[in-house]
Amino acid sequence: MIPIPGTFASLLNHPLQRIATEAGTYALQTFGIAAVSQGNVILLTNGQLGVAEACAGLRMLNLFVAFCVGASLIIERPTIDKAILTVSAVAIGIAANVVRITATGIVYEKISPEMATKVFHDFAGLLLMPTAVILIAVELWVITHAFPTDSHEDLQLPVLKPMQD
Repeated sequence: MIPIPGTFASLLNHPLQRIATEAGTYALQTFGIAAVSQGNVILLTNGQLGVAEACAGLRMLNLFVAFCVGASLIIERPTIDKAILTVSAVAIGIAANVVRITATGIVYEKISPEMATKVFHDFAGLLLMPTAVILIAVELWVITHAFPTDSHEDLQLPVLKPMQD
């Protein structure tokens, strides 16, 4: 895959970093953890969690966009579903990254800062793609059930009926 040109990447990195920091802070607060964002750092009770440029998710965002475009090409869905899936790739990438930051913050506060920084941060990075795949599956399920059409009827799972004697 061809990398994003440096100028465009630098324009996207800071806003993605801010979104990830703010959303991660909000999610941590939702889980009852005292968190305050200050720039691209989340201040916690036991220390601080820096959301570095690498954590902005730009590299993974390329992968999510490629995955969503590829998935929309191979799934048997109406065209509108495929378009929604492709357009939502950015939101899915940001959501998966926020899950990573939130999980790292929870481990930082509830277990230990050492585990969060040395072990869990990298492990959570490996979970970004499976998280995105789960979010895509949830999105397709919601689309199918929120906007029923004739073309969605073929996509429903068959109902198993008990055998008659």
